Amino acid sequence: MARLTPEKLALLRKRMAAKGIEKKRSAVIPRREGASDEAPLSNGQSRLWFLDQFDPGSSLYNDSLALTIRAAEPGFELDVDAFRRAFAEVLRRHEVLRTSFHNGPTGPVQHIHPVEEARLGEEIPFVVRDLRELGETNARAELERLLLADVQEPFQLDRLPLLRVLLARVTDDEWVFGLPIHHIVSDGVSYSIIYAELAALYRAYTAGRPSPLEELPIQFADFAAWEHGKLDEAWIEEKLGFWKRYLGGDLPRIAWPAKDAQPKNRGAYHRLRFSDALYSALQRFCRENEVTSNWVLMAAYFVMLHTLGGQEDIRIGTPSSTRKHAELEGLVGFFVQTVLLRVDLSGNPSFREVLARTRATALEVSKVEDVPFDRVVRAIRPQRRNDQVPLIQAWIAPMKDLMDPPRIPGAETSYEIVDGKIARFDFAIILDEARGGVTGFCEYDTDLFEPEVAAELSDRYQAILRQAVDHPDTTLKLFRGTFPAPAKPGLSSGPTPLPRTQRRRAPKSMQRVKRRPTT
Repeated sequence: MARLTPEKLALLRKRMAAKGIEKKRSAVIPRREGASDEAPLSNGQSRLWFLDQFDPGSSLYNDSLALTIRAAEPGFELDVDAFRRAFAEVLRRHEVLRTSFHNGPTGPVQHIHPVEEARLGEEIPFVVRDLRELGETNARAELERLLLADVQEPFQLDRLPLLRVLLARVTDDEWVFGLPIHHIVSDGVSYSIIYAELAALYRAYTAGRPSPLEELPIQFADFAAWEHGKLDEAWIEEKLGFWKRYLGGDLPRIAWPAKDAQPKNRGAYHRLRFSDALYSALQRFCRENEVTSNWVLMAAYFVMLHTLGGQEDIRIGTPSSTRKHAELEGLVGFFVQTVLLRVDLSGNPSFREVLARTRATALEVSKVEDVPFDRVVRAIRPQRRNDQVPLIQAWIAPMKDLMDPPRIPGAETSYEIVDGKIARFDFAIILDEARGGVTGFCEYDTDLFEPEVAAELSDRYQAILRQAVDHPDTTLKLFRGTFPAPAKPGLSSGPTPLPRTQRRRAPKSMQRVKRRPTT
């Protein structure tokens, strides 16, 4: 059902209801009593609020996913008015997109603005640009500049807007829709929801039909209030004891092959794509060992980091979704919790054992991951200093079927992750397993890594993964022998490098993910 268009999903539910087989939906999360325009922050939002208080006005948590629409049939013309009307309806449906954040008497609160205070083109910018007169080459350069400027411009959390809209026409047959949003009101799945609803509404409006979308059962503020209410302070204090033990002792910096510089969150992307042979080997290993690819991808990252300097105490951050109830399936919002995995690599374990340790650690941490991460940080480090080693230096986000390109009649669509030239961590690997392959990118801090070093780290990770799934009994000592520690500031070539044809560099500010005809 998750793969159906909004119209088909609504039709299916109507037919099921007519036959008396309507899907039972749990009512775990109730609506807020009194429908107040204020609510507490969710756990994830609290973390981003905490970070913004430490570094106000930063663009570090701005995201942008640009949608490209190209004519696939003669005479196709995007109906800009219908497109604008469709996005206005998305804005009406999802209160979180017209929310601001403030300090209240008992802590931070989110304030929901009525539609009248969040008008598209007024409080919420909706900029339409026709770049065709510049010529295609200059138009594309200007589009790059506009998208980058939009995602780099900071948002102020205590006022609207927390998103901006750009609709640019590049050629007679191509339009690009840019949508930078602050992470505190959105996540990767939210973009999928926004674009799916936008396309469904556009199809309806251009055909002279009303909205086909059902009203949402709850809003994000209902989830935040429910989550806030179910957390018991005594339980939190008890679980913070686990985190203090878990993250106690020295927290060393990863032995990166990096320049002698402090990371300043200036970043870039390096694109990656698993070869067919690597993906087939990964699938085979997962089937034979009855393990999910996520565990394998994380364990291989631990091995790669170990080969850089022989360290046996390594931490990796990874996201965990809080969309665990039916009411949240179609809801825009920030449903992400940070999970910190600290794996002991002592004793020269094999990859198979590293995988088991990674899985055991993740399952142990999952029991306490509901503790707000900002509370964990404050418990571990009550006084934050600039000279401290970050709790998370390495990050990995393995995802499955992140998003299908939305369907616009007469056009083909693709989406682009806009490279905002930022790095939230020293080195992050973002992977999307979909349609028979794995694509993604490495986000790296440019004050630490040269582009060629980031590319070789990407190659090293994939080569280690292939070695691991083909020969899972390989020990860490053998991995270090096959992949010796690189010298600063560059990497030495390993004996099993990937073909250079697989080192695909990203476009200047956009990362193409996929495209398909949608006629």
